[in-house]
Amino acid sequence: IKIFFRRIIFGENFKYSKTITEIITISNNYRQGQSLSNLAASCKDHFLRECLELAGEGVLDKEELQETFIDRAEKMMFHHMEEAKKLKTVAKFPPAFGMMGTTIGMIVLLANLGGEDALQMIGPAMGVCLITTLYGVAIANLILVPIGENLTDNAKEIFLKNQIIAEGVGMIIDKSNPILMAMKLNSFLMPSDRIDWKKVVGN
Repeated sequence: IKIFFRRIIFGENFKYSKTITEIITISNNYRQGQSLSNLAASCKDHFLRECLELAGEGVLDKEELQETFIDRAEKMMFHHMEEAKKLKTVAKFPPAFGMMGTTIGMIVLLANLGGEDALQMIGPAMGVCLITTLYGVAIANLILVPIGENLTDNAKEIFLKNQIIAEGVGMIIDKSNPILMAMKLNSFLMPSDRIDWKKVVGN
């Protein structure tokens, strides 16, 4: 629910360009002599901080590090998608319970239908019976399904962001040229979302 409101009501989606800019800034600072451990401490993104800390320990080589980064990103996405899947599964039940309520209401209505006022009773009674179906469909399609779809989109965005970080940290370790970093990391983005490397490198 928090993710849903953050994305739909407040429009807070992932800014990949900010992530790329942060990676290039960290790379520049690392090239100037700062340690990865100190740079990691100032990172707000948990995955980026974790990758930098792991790289700073010097236990694994670059290939092993990147394999670990990608593996963690994939497993994180799996867990996020499982959460979204659970919510979408729950969304199947309200319409079914709504139909059950309508069916029970119809049974009661038909069981008590009789007499001269029978025709006048059918309309109002049918309206009451169908309310449960309306509630079930509304809860599923106006609340649960949209939240589940948002969780799916959020999981995909996190995975792409983590892929950018995994690639970026590998280039930080290599002390790659910041222009090359900007060019390669921009490849993850649509042309309209790509950063201007001149502005980033100039900073």
